[in-house]
Amino acid sequence: MAEDPRIGEEARTANQILLEDAISRGISLERLKNMLVRDLVGFLNDEVYPEVLGKLTAALERIRLRGGDSGVWSTQRYADLLAKVKDAIDAGTAEARARYIDQAVDLASAESAWQVAQFDSVAGGLGFDFVTPPKATLRAIVTQEPFEGDTIRSWFDNLGNDTLRRVQRSVDLGLAQGETLEEIVSRVRGTKAAGYADGAFAASRNQAETIARTAAVHVSSRAREQTFAENSDVVKGATWVATLDDRTCPICGGLDGQTFDVGKGPRPPAHPNCRCTAVPALRSWKELGIDLSNAPPGTRASMNGEVPDSMTFPEWLRKQSRQTVEDVLGPGRADLFLSGEKSFDQFTNDRGRILTLAQLGAG
Repeated sequence: MAEDPRIGEEARTANQILLEDAISRGISLERLKNMLVRDLVGFLNDEVYPEVLGKLTAALERIRLRGGDSGVWSTQRYADLLAKVKDAIDAGTAEARARYIDQAVDLASAESAWQVAQFDSVAGGLGFDFVTPPKATLRAIVTQEPFEGDTIRSWFDNLGNDTLRRVQRSVDLGLAQGETLEEIVSRVRGTKAAGYADGAFAASRNQAETIARTAAVHVSSRAREQTFAENSDVVKGATWVATLDDRTCPICGGLDGQTFDVGKGPRPPAHPNCRCTAVPALRSWKELGIDLSNAPPGTRASMNGEVPDSMTFPEWLRKQSRQTVEDVLGPGRADLFLSGEKSFDQFTNDRGRILTLAQLGAG
């Protein structure tokens, strides 16, 4: 059998191939996140918010017809208004959550299946039997595991509660100022002239978008991590890969390129709207207990266990303009970084939190 012509200095290792595939997959994940955002926000705009406005308008009209004094918000009529609005928001948010959870479970399954396919593509011919996690495990990742301190149910509960507070605040202000029903509704919905970006619902749409994006990264990351764990006889760890641009934060930039054992260390998302990913690191021939001389000739150089060399975020950042460095770090930290007074990893503490200039001893 002829030896694979790629073997030699130019040959790509299995871990290099997995890294390149994961970066390419990241582009697809960005598109998927955009789709999830459009679906969630579209559902809120088309189904939930019109229902809330309908309940609000009807209740305000009843108050107007029956009369009220300056303390109307403390009357039973106002309490009834809030109860009807709350019911509409709670029901709509619960349906939105159920839709998103179903989509997220599909995402988890797709990410796991994709990762196993990548393992098969680089090492499937070596006799390894790669497996995906059980569907129940993937669903538990979506429904039970917290990200940024809360489960997905809690994130949607917060969305509903915050929306109710925003609506109530708008109604209170409108009633206090003696506004018409139409003016109060406009406060909640927003005005057409401003593209409805000036109403109470606008903040809730932004909140929903953050939930959709961050949850997608969490689900994708945890589904892959669970797949690593299911195949830990071959997978030894995960390497943090940050998106290298001027929106990469110091937390993610500092983690870029670091490899952690399966089940240990941090995983994306590091914060809301995080765009990082984790790439598997396969074990070497020696770690797998396989005699290299018995390996198929075309794969002898591929399973060396080494994490591929790549430009780290700090290296990338040093090649950018002063303005880009300031956009990422802020002017003060940029001075410390570019002068060499502080290394990039010194800008965060052991919990990954960004340190102030005062904490860095520079302010």
